[in-house]
Amino acid sequence: MKLAALAAVACLVIPSPAIADAVTYYVLNENGPIIRIPSDGSATATISDPYGGDGFALDNLGNFIAAAVSALVQVSPSGNAVVIANAPGNSQFIDVAIDGSGNYIVADNAQHQVVRISAATHAITPVAFYPASPNELEDSYVRVDGSGNYIVAEDNGSQLHVFRITPGGTVTTIPLSGTIPTRVGGMTFDASGNYVITDYNLGAIDVITPSGAITTLFQNDTLAAAELTGIVRDPGTGDFIVVGRVSKSLYSVAPDGSGFVQFFSGSPLNAPEDIVAAGATGSTPAPTLVNPASGSGSTATFTFTWSDTGGWENLSVVNVLINNVLDGRKACYVAFAPSGPASGTVYLVDDAGDSGGPFSTLALPGSGTAQNGQCSIAGSLSSAQGSGTGLTLMLNITFAAGFAGNQVIYMAAREPVANSGWQALGTWNVPGPAAAGPSVSGLSPGRSTLAAQTYTITYTDTFGWQDIAVANVLVNSAIDGRVACYVAYVPAGAATGTIDLVDNAGDAGGPFSAAVLPGSGTVSNSQCTISATRISATASGNTLVLTLAITFNQSFAGNQVIYAAVRSNTLNSGWQAVGSVTVP
Repeated sequence: MKLAALAAVACLVIPSPAIADAVTYYVLNENGPIIRIPSDGSATATISDPYGGDGFALDNLGNFIAAAVSALVQVSPSGNAVVIANAPGNSQFIDVAIDGSGNYIVADNAQHQVVRISAATHAITPVAFYPASPNELEDSYVRVDGSGNYIVAEDNGSQLHVFRITPGGTVTTIPLSGTIPTRVGGMTFDASGNYVITDYNLGAIDVITPSGAITTLFQNDTLAAAELTGIVRDPGTGDFIVVGRVSKSLYSVAPDGSGFVQFFSGSPLNAPEDIVAAGATGSTPAPTLVNPASGSGSTATFTFTWSDTGGWENLSVVNVLINNVLDGRKACYVAFAPSGPASGTVYLVDDAGDSGGPFSTLALPGSGTAQNGQCSIAGSLSSAQGSGTGLTLMLNITFAAGFAGNQVIYMAAREPVANSGWQALGTWNVPGPAAAGPSVSGLSPGRSTLAAQTYTITYTDTFGWQDIAVANVLVNSAIDGRVACYVAYVPAGAATGTIDLVDNAGDAGGPFSAAVLPGSGTVSNSQCTISATRISATASGNTLVLTLAITFNQSFAGNQVIYAAVRSNTLNSGWQAVGSVTVP
């Protein structure tokens, strides 16, 4: 059977003072260049872009990624443009968004589909087709919501349609109610995760709930004549900034529909198509590492490190979430809001896992304690230090007995403009009672940053190693066998057996790439390759030790969790997070 995919939780946001003049807008002209416009509409600057495009996004390094119809193009802040991927024949790349792993999610209006382009290899993977009349080139826009789904708004057949597409390719048509626009010019999200679109024909800004209810936030004749295209939400004020293609203008509308202002008009805007918002420095927040990144114990002092290309001061909130899956409920779920180079507030979310609180709080430096049902943090043994582009947070954490098991350490960072998304950077075992029957004892090394690594996994069974029917290893960003490095070992003797590597579809029942141990050759899928000559198994007493030499493919780049499981014919350990790897 397939392993169930797990939903992600949103990055914890702690209210913090607004940063004055932190936001800058970038506008993409259809034929180039990109125009930099501060939020007050003054001091514009031009960024060379010979390709132009219909839609664009800002990646986590401050580069612009533009859908230029015939190609996807990267434009550096200094104006160096390179083609990431050419659109296949009979395709048109007209909009792009970036997912939590940095991959490019592209709307293709000629094929009426969404494709995913790897940031590491630039390989194009079709995700899903959406329903559309085949002979029409609709306006089509794509964004990635807080759960990682791709939201598509398009106007094929002169009517707005909205689709929710999972990364795995499941398409859901969102039934729309209310006044349905005939043409869409751009899309963004509001603070609540609703979809906000521009109505190109009527000059309206419409809000669409995830269930499909449409309301008009603002509309007037000025915007109707302007022919609205791109829209972005100002992360500092919450205002919606919209682009007038014909009027060559930028307009601002408050989140409640009031305060309509035209704050920029004229040159150098020329057929403007899309808009993004960024920090004035174009800075990027990112989690860097946790030390120790693996181990075991009821109490440990962890050192967490984050970076921001614009300086640590740009970090408004950094996060740590320790749980067996990416879920804030019944987790050790922490936010730290720095207030100075060595000071700030720790927020420990309660057992319900709501990122809006309530919290148990702790001031640093300080001697108090923050506690929930899973962990407690001792202020006297914790500290923070910001310097240059780095922020280090040292937390002394004691885990509750009821939180026993193998846990994943996720980290995230945000500033008023950008959010890193969650990254799995470590694992930790909280000791508990010994299990009867089969169990996972550990992995070595528990942390790696290499594409090729030899791993040793230890399994035990209180009824003897002969009781073990199948031992599993799963490497992926979540417990999901699809598009994973998903391995089963079936022992036949103390040093013999069969290795089965599940294919990309992730069905535990097969098909497999298989090898006999001992043996030669390799087993491989699109995520990894395992050399049979470098596989070994040793079984004795209650212990089975499996050694695997795994080489991960570039297309599998990113932070991945290493899970292990083992079962007999009657008992099953369940999946255990035993390590992590950053695939370069």
